[in-house]
Amino acid sequence: MTDQQTVIEAIERAGVVLAEHIDPRITSDPEQTINRLIAVLDTQEVAGAIARLKAEFLDPDGLIVTVPDISTSKFWRLAAVDKRHQAKKKAKEHKRADERRREEDRARRRAMEENYEPPKRSSNSELAKLAKILGMLGSGADGEALAAARRAEKLRRQMDVTWDKLLRVD
Repeated sequence: MTDQQTVIEAIERAGVVLAEHIDPRITSDPEQTINRLIAVLDTQEVAGAIARLKAEFLDPDGLIVTVPDISTSKFWRLAAVDKRHQAKKKAKEHKRADERRREEDRARRRAMEENYEPPKRSSNSELAKLAKILGMLGSGADGEALAAARRAEKLRRQMDVTWDKLLRVD
């Protein structure tokens, strides 16, 4: 059997193990599946075949490139450790991003509180006048309602206040 056939056969057997693991009709233990995968992939025969294939790898100029030998056992352990490390790193990045967003929100709220200016105190007579004008907005005559809206806007400008501040909308 050639090295390529050895590696292909090991990958196919590993595929069968994984297929059995995800088959809903078969109840399988994840730890048992990992152990079965290690048994299939972590053999001297497969490790030797991989090492020989890697050693025969040719670079683009046709020169043989030798690759340091690494046993499959060590390879799979390193891959598992690397995946766990990447998952922890990603979780930390998400946590830091969430903390940054929360801090930005807090800073934005503090800035809004610090920059908040209460609406200018309008005299009671101005507010009473505005209340009467706004009451006319419900008129059945469209011209009268439009005129009331324009008068309310003119009075608001004279009071030198925005609608948000006048109505105290944050």
